[in-house]
Amino acid sequence: MLQIQLSEYQFLRDLIFNRTGLRVDDSRYDDLMEVLETMLVESRAASIHNLLYMLSSQATTDPLWQRLVDLITIGETYFFRNKDQFRVLQDTILPQMIAERRQQNARFLRIWSAGCSTGEEPYSIAILLRELIPDIDGWNINIVGTDLKMANLEFARKAVYRDHSFRMETRSDIKGKWFTPNGRHYELRPEVRRMVTYTPLNLINDEYPTIQNGMMNFDLIVCRNVTIYFEESVTRQVVKRFHQTLTDSGWLMVGHAEPMINTHNEFTPRNYENAIFYQKANEPQPVFQMYNPFPAAVDTKPAVVESPQQAQEETQLIHLAKLAADRADWKQALDLLQKAEKETSLRMQPQLHYLKSLVLSHNADAEGALQSLRRAIYCDPNFALAHYALGEMYEKRGELREARRHWNLAQNSISQLDPTASLPLDDELTIEMFKDLLDFRLNNLTAKNP
Repeated sequence: MLQIQLSEYQFLRDLIFNRTGLRVDDSRYDDLMEVLETMLVESRAASIHNLLYMLSSQATTDPLWQRLVDLITIGETYFFRNKDQFRVLQDTILPQMIAERRQQNARFLRIWSAGCSTGEEPYSIAILLRELIPDIDGWNINIVGTDLKMANLEFARKAVYRDHSFRMETRSDIKGKWFTPNGRHYELRPEVRRMVTYTPLNLINDEYPTIQNGMMNFDLIVCRNVTIYFEESVTRQVVKRFHQTLTDSGWLMVGHAEPMINTHNEFTPRNYENAIFYQKANEPQPVFQMYNPFPAAVDTKPAVVESPQQAQEETQLIHLAKLAADRADWKQALDLLQKAEKETSLRMQPQLHYLKSLVLSHNADAEGALQSLRRAIYCDPNFALAHYALGEMYEKRGELREARRHWNLAQNSISQLDPTASLPLDDELTIEMFKDLLDFRLNNLTAKNP
């Protein structure tokens, strides 16, 4: 296997981080060396030193950089992924945009899918717009898909997909309505494909907003599960530039797993059932401190209740608390959760305590949030999201040993689960993506405190 000097290895890791915002874990050392060997042959560089010099002077769209991009990026997508977010787009946000533009007699919309992977996301939005706008041929719809990986963009332009792209939450009518069978594949209809253009864009190094490439004045930016591997400072910079790239009342749609720790505070959160969007508006806004899926209550341990009717009434308390949290009525949400805690049948429901931790965290009650997360884990020792959230809190307190312990416990709790399945209580993350996120956080801890 190829061997390089420690200084060369550190230079390469720093170069990748500065260009992409991604840290290469030391656990990927062997993979990185294998890629470097291939790059040495392809580049005909005389040495690793010369190869590193070439990389430092090239753009990430160049073939050599694309070798590295293939190694460090993860693509996981399918049509209409996260039904709750697409429901809000379909029922509320896009109809509102369309109505406003009709009233202004300005029939155009601009949408950016940042980190579009193989195109399922921007094409899903294009399909929604064709279903929502009967006279769409009279509109100017501009949907832009960007990605760091050139192979993804080429795949997206072809718009030919396999069954894997129509799994889980994909609507059952999508294939028959918008695709033409092509052997074992499905080809997107031309009128939808023409609505989306694809171009490479590096969220860290490329310029935006700018008039030169048209990356400006978007009504909606969708950037889901792109920044989960970024450090907080990098995410903050990207989100600030998103804010500048949107129209005055534009929207930002991120994944449930995106780090919410003070990174979106230039936006106003808009709370919907099981979904949060961010709007560019000058209003006071709450700051979420951790994951916020607001899961529905699920019994994980048997509880003795006096009657089915009483059980239903008691469980309804958590549902009502969730609805109150969705509309940012934090006082009512907390009152309902405290009432629910008094019910014997609900005290052992980990979701109750997890939701309470989110509400308390919003209210700046860090100690109360910590205690609620501990109770959630007492009720369910394998509650991966609660372990992750505790790890975040301990890291911020400087208690790195405890942070590492809880992230290791989160890893253990998902170790036997199907990597392609969704993480329990968070449809936006797969088990594999959550594992990679935990690996990233643990490796960062090791870098801080070996």
